[in-house]
Amino acid sequence: MTTIHFSRIISINDTLSLEIEVTDVKDAGSRDDAGLVVLDTEMTNQDGTVVFQGDMKFLIKARE
Repeated sequence: MTTIHFSRIISINDTLSLEIEVTDVKDAGSRDDAGLVVLDTEMTNQDGTVVFQGDMKFLIKARE
């Protein structure tokens, strides 16, 4: 993960929803067999309060 921020405490019996948005897809540079995928994430509880936000980067193997 590049950035991670927990803004509220998560409790037992909370109902959590996670929204993920792909914000960038690009070549991995020196690797011909993979690409870099960048995701923005936001998690809310049952009241709609944001409890977590983060940006994640994944190295994903390319299709053959």
